[in-house]
This record gives sequence, structure tokens and C-alpha cells, in this order.
Amino acid sequence: YMTAWNDYNIDRRGDVGSWSRMAAMTGLESKDVAMRVWGGFLKQLSEKLDSIRLHAGQCLERILTFLTTKTFSATTTMDLHIPNGFMEALGIGQEEEVNWADAKITFPKVMNVASMVPELFYPIVSGMVVSVGALTESVTVHSEQALLEWIQNKDNGNHPREGEERRKRFGQAVLQLFAEYKRNRRVIVPLLMTLESLYKRGIVLDCDDHDFSMSLLSCLKVEVKNSSDVQKILSIGTIAIMGLLSMTTFSSNASNNKSNGQQEDINDNDKENTENSIHHHQKRILSFVLGLLGHEYPRVRRHVANDLYVSLLEGSCSNLVTSLNDEEHAQNVLLETQWDMEDNATMILQSRNALATLLQVDEMDDIESVPIKTRKSAATKKDFSYATLVQNAMN
Repeated sequence: YMTAWNDYNIDRRGDVGSWSRMAAMTGLESKDVAMRVWGGFLKQLSEKLDSIRLHAGQCLERILTFLTTKTFSATTTMDLHIPNGFMEALGIGQEEEVNWADAKITFPKVMNVASMVPELFYPIVSGMVVSVGALTESVTVHSEQALLEWIQNKDNGNHPREGEERRKRFGQAVLQLFAEYKRNRRVIVPLLMTLESLYKRGIVLDCDDHDFSMSLLSCLKVEVKNSSDVQKILSIGTIAIMGLLSMTTFSSNASNNKSNGQQEDINDNDKENTENSIHHHQKRILSFVLGLLGHEYPRVRRHVANDLYVSLLEGSCSNLVTSLNDEEHAQNVLLETQWDMEDNATMILQSRNALATLLQVDEMDDIESVPIKTRKSAATKKDFSYATLVQNAMN
């Protein structure tokens, strides 16, 4: 808008620049611009740095206090588009001064606004997920707590329908963040950490919308491709497996509810279609997980094998195997294979392929696969194993 104020172009239609300048001035009065301004401040209030939150809070407090004074209100008829209850939710205008640098105080206030104003939800979430991955423990703890309490709907009496809507909204925001900050480690790694925390706590974001899981899987594939960031790859592996767990949990709960007569309006065909859909999605996720078991980094293979073994022990993949014997065999393969070995890639791939057969996975994703021949040099590919690093240092 401000750039258009300097538009003085003239063409065959006439003084087109003047049209741009008038549109820019009108646009500054719009709700869209106001929401961008408030959203920008709230995103900074959700950030991990104490100094940024303090400065953002103080600036926002001065602006809102000035705009709501009787003197200013008497001189303008313009709609300032300040959401109802906005100042009260943030504690602005009250007698007690707000310490915006204190994460324990600020984050719950910001999430209160997320409940009130849908247009401000995304900028708030984009700031909160970065705080979850902060190095300061207090910031991480309080941002994660505020976010989890909002998703779990603890500020609204745990109403089931509202909790479901919140999980869907957050899931949509997650996909938007992946798209907007693709391969940007500063945002993606904290976002992955947030998802890990949610899945480990049994919070299923997709509810009955399994398209979310497939969209999330596509995002994970983009992030893992050609990546040398071990921390990010490990987190992606855990999320994929936890995602598989969450989908199985949903399938089990849906079946139990129907058998108990809680969903009498859903017939057997609908139930069968739902279970088949979940089964298909699980196989796609498992195909990705087995692809990671063939990853070139030993640490990644070991980590994914451990997570998958625990998942099998908990029975999360029991609907994918034809017999209990096959499930136990798969567990033994995961347990007995030395997944971080560097001198026998053939055995690793054989074990991975055996798992695919036992779990009835026809195709596996090709993710930076471990080479069949043992590498004698790390010149062509980085291998973040201790032995290789020591060898490189000595050379």
C-alpha cells in the first residue's frame, strides 16, 4: 500500500497512478490491513526471544491505548477493526502491567486471542511453533503448554466438537507452514518438534479427515529428500511412525463406537470403507518408514528401527499382518538386525525387504538408500557416522 503512494504513472488511459494512490489510501482503512497489523504484532509476541516479545508487547500496548482514547475516538469516524475483547484478552488497559518478556504470562494470553479471532490464528501459530523449538527451556515449556492446552480445548470446558475443530484448524496451519517455509530449518525443525510432542501425547490432528495424513506425508517426503540434517530426518521418522499409530487408534475407536451403538446412523458398508481407507493410508506411511530403514545414515536406520519395533510391540500394525507369527517375525527382524552397521549393506537391505514382505508392503520409497557396495571414501556422499568422521579427520 505504501509503495503505491508513489505511483505517478500515466498511460493512454490517463493518470492511472492517481487511481493506485486512491486505492492504496482506501486500502489502509480495510479490515485486511488491520488484521495484518495485529497479526504481525501477535506473531512477534509468540516468538522465542524475550526481547522481541517485550518490544512487541510494549508497541502494541501504546498503539491500542492511543487508538482507544476518547480524544482520538472523537476525531475520527474510521473503523479501526479492533476485535471485540482483543485488549481484554491481552490484559492491555488494565491496572496491572503486563511483563511481555515472561513466556509463562504472554503465551496463554496470545492463545486466548487465537480462540477469539480466526483471522489471527495463523500468525500466532507460526510464532508459537518456533518458540517450541527454542533453546531456552522455559520458553519451550511454556509455549508447548499453551499450545497443547489450546488444542485440547481446556479453556472451553473440553467440549468435544470444539476440540475437533481446533485440531483441524491446527492441522491446516501445519500444512500451510510446511508450504510457506519449505526446507527452512529455522521453522521446519521446531514445527517437527511440535508434531512429535502432539503425537506422543496421543493428539490426532486429522480426526476423520485422512487427507491430512497424506498431505503431511507429502510434506515429510519433501523435507527428507536430499537432506543432510540428521536431526530433522530423525524427527521425520518418529512423526511418520507416530502418525501410523494415531491412524490405527482412530480406526480402533471408530469400530468400537459403532459396535457399542454410538453411531447407529453409519452402516456396515461405511465402516468397511473407512477401515479400507485407513488400511491404504497406513501402507503408504509404512512404505515411507521402510524407505528410511534403507537410509544411508546409520543413525537414521537405527532410530527408525527402534521406533518401529516399539510400534509393533504396541500392536499398532496388527491389522497389516496376516498372522501373529508374521508380526512376531517382523519384531525379531527389527530387534536382531544391526541397523547401524557400515560394512554389510546387503544384509540391511535384505532385512528391510523381509519386513516389507511380512507387513505386506509392495513398494518402498527410495530415500537416499544405503549403497550396496561399502564406501571407501566419503567424497561423494556425507555419512555422519563416528567412524567416518574420525577417518576423515585423520586424512
